Amino acid sequence: MSNRYITLEELMKKFNPELLVYITSTMGMISGTFSSLPGVNTVANMPTASRNMLRDRLTTLHQRCKEAGLPYSEKHAARIMSLASNPTAQTNQIHIEWGCLMDLINDELTSSLFFAIDPDQKHYIEDSDLFGNAVAKRFPAATKDTSAAGRCLALDEWTACVFHLMRVLEIGLHDLAKQVGLPESAMELENWKTVIDQIEKQIWNLAQTPKSTTKSETLQFYSEAASGFRYFKDAWRNHVSHSRASYDEREALIIFNSVQAFMQVLANKT
Repeated sequence: MSNRYITLEELMKKFNPELLVYITSTMGMISGTFSSLPGVNTVANMPTASRNMLRDRLTTLHQRCKEAGLPYSEKHAARIMSLASNPTAQTNQIHIEWGCLMDLINDELTSSLFFAIDPDQKHYIEDSDLFGNAVAKRFPAATKDTSAAGRCLALDEWTACVFHLMRVLEIGLHDLAKQVGLPESAMELENWKTVIDQIEKQIWNLAQTPKSTTKSETLQFYSEAASGFRYFKDAWRNHVSHSRASYDEREALIIFNSVQAFMQVLANKT
């Protein structure tokens, strides 16, 4: 599973909610320190007691920002700590810098976005073999697009899901073409219709050979597979590949299940 996807528990461990409470409460105390000063916007020097209190609270905030992984806020807090340690620093100057730090902390806390995956869809993210072990073994080149289709389904990118599913099918189509005796050169840069037409021509040639039980079963499988690929081509492949259609969640799930079942048949028969 990609490290971009984490559980709620992992999220809470990474972004400790107690730590965020400490940060916000410390920010409140620092703002309270400024509110207690009679002339926060004056050029007067800050009283020593207030300065010491501010420095102590900034030290705590600096550490909390470091623990929370807020590097820019951490650096700016260190600068204000240095400024607050200077007895000649003016109150309004420190107050302006504090306002900048509050904005910076808020910016860093809101800079990361998280997409929640419904529990009943998390297997689309977590499972490495969404189409089953047989498909993964028989068509290893399809694994990347199979996983991508699952991610897109879970992330509500339904048209993209269908696009990846058609790429999975293309691997199966080329494999079938090889089984019926087509050379690799016959498939390079060719569209699905051309490849399917050539497959069906090979199937017709096979039908002209002497009868046998094996031949009958093989012929049936090849014919059904070729018909299946033509169905997928006309129903979805042409439309999604040429930006003629978009798909919603219901449609994407139907196509996902259809391609999954079809690839499983190919994997178990070939």
